[in-house]
Amino acid sequence: KPTPKLRECLTLGWSSTLDTFRHAARYPETMKFFIAYFFYSDGYTTVSSVGVLVMQQKLCMSSTSLGIVILEVLLLASVGNVLLLNIQRHFKLESKFMICIALSGYLFLCFVGILGLIPSSPIGLKQRTEAYLFGAVHGLMIGPVQSFSRTMFADLTVPGKEAEFFALFEITDKGSSWLGPLVVGEIYRRTSRINLGFVYLAFMICLPACVLLSVNHRKGMVEVGRILH
Repeated sequence: KPTPKLRECLTLGWSSTLDTFRHAARYPETMKFFIAYFFYSDGYTTVSSVGVLVMQQKLCMSSTSLGIVILEVLLLASVGNVLLLNIQRHFKLESKFMICIALSGYLFLCFVGILGLIPSSPIGLKQRTEAYLFGAVHGLMIGPVQSFSRTMFADLTVPGKEAEFFALFEITDKGSSWLGPLVVGEIYRRTSRINLGFVYLAFMICLPACVLLSVNHRKGMVEVGRILH
C-alpha cells in the first residue's frame, strides 16, 4: 500500500496539471486557442504521416528516397521560418494569421491527396515528383506553424505561470496525437483507400482555423494581465 508521501508524489503531476487547466479555463481567449491547437496540431501532424504512408504504399518509394524527403523537410523548415517571419514583419500581421497561412499549406496538401481519389486525375500523390513537392510544402510550413503557435500562446499565458501553461500546451499537443491516426486508420480499414483520410484532415484543419481566427489576441493579453486595457 503506498505511503501518504509516495501517494502524493504519484498524484502531484496530475493534480498540478488539473489546477493549471482550471486556471486557464478562467480566460476565454486562452481556452479558445487551446481548443483550436488541440485539433489543428493533430491535423498537420497526421497529414505528414498519411503522406509518408502514400509514398510507401502507392509510390513504393525506397528508404533512401524517403530519407531525401525527410532531409528536404529539415532543410526547408528554417527557410519557412525566415520567409514567414519576413512576411509578418512586412505586412504587420498577427500571429494567428501567420498560423492560418501555414495551415493553408497543409490544406493544399490535403487537396492534392483528395485529387488522388479521382482515377482520371494526373495528380494526387501519384508521381514521385509530387512526393518531393509534398515534402517541400511540409518543410516550409512545419517550422512557422509551430513557432507562431508558441509565440501566440506565450502572449496568452499568465505572467509568472509560463512554465505551468507551457506544460499544459505540450500535453495538449501530445494528447491529441492519437486522434488523427485513429480516424484515418479506421477510414483506411473500412475503405482500403488511404487518400480518403485527407478529406477528414481537410476538415480538421479548416474548422480549428476558424476557431483560431475568432481568438481576440489583444483581449486575451488583457485577460491574463500581459497588457493594460
